[in-house]
Amino acid sequence: MAVKSNSTNTSRGLISKVLGGKAVETVSTKNTGGGSNQSFFIDNVAVLVLAGGGSGKGNNYENAAGGGGAGGYTISSPATVEIGHVMIITVGGGGAGGPGSDGTASSAVGAGFNVSASGGLRGTGQGYPDYGPGAGGASGPPQSNAGGPAPGSNGCGGGGGGMGASTPAPPWNDSARGGEGYDFQPWLNTPGSLLFGGGGGGGMRRGVEPPTNSAGGSGGGGGGGKSPDAGPGNDASAGSGGTNTGSGGGGHPSQNSGSGASGRVYVRIPSSITPRGTTGTVSITTRGAFTYYDFTSSGTITF
Repeated sequence: MAVKSNSTNTSRGLISKVLGGKAVETVSTKNTGGGSNQSFFIDNVAVLVLAGGGSGKGNNYENAAGGGGAGGYTISSPATVEIGHVMIITVGGGGAGGPGSDGTASSAVGAGFNVSASGGLRGTGQGYPDYGPGAGGASGPPQSNAGGPAPGSNGCGGGGGGMGASTPAPPWNDSARGGEGYDFQPWLNTPGSLLFGGGGGGGMRRGVEPPTNSAGGSGGGGGGGKSPDAGPGNDASAGSGGTNTGSGGGGHPSQNSGSGASGRVYVRIPSSITPRGTTGTVSITTRGAFTYYDFTSSGTITF
């Protein structure tokens, strides 16, 4: 039973109500004596929060440039929400490409929830005169998957950490890849895998292999860029994270880096219930016993 009511009357029993034009079954009225006010509740509400990804390191004076880390994610436990209460949704932004910047947090606050995840960190790298290595940024807490370390002499920056994993193990051409995203299929009940939050690939400086070795992580990570004579082909720009995947952007040794991707927030409600309203950019999909409210911009949901 998805909706229940508590009453302050002097008897107990089962009642039935109509909310928002839809008949819903209620569970128990509770009496404390005096008054007849009733509060209605929705059971089994949960949220999934994905934060924005960090950008890669850019404009690094031809030195190795790390990829950006994906944002963090948090899945809440199911909870009971009182009808009429409002949840405020904040969708974190991705770090802007250029020299590099971090992603920002996403959250779902109100109606008894206080759920957040932190933005991914930008890739690093020291240019002239230090020419230090470029490491990939970590994914945001609570995951905090580390980015790949810079390989140094091979001239490729480390890949950013993904929501699901850090970058693959060495050798160096693997540590340049972005970390893998996380598969949210079980929670979202999608027909197949649905990965979000790939890490950005590390940028490659002059004279090293082509950037097939610095691909973004599965789930939307942006690929690393290369300088004009870094292997065959022309100069390749760094890729940005896929739209609203919370992924990291790719690093680039001599150009602007790829931007991190904005996050998103899902609110999961029993499919028998229709909220009173939403604001922001929201898509609504029902799969099985639940309806998913997918926020790709900040907004609100009123239960």
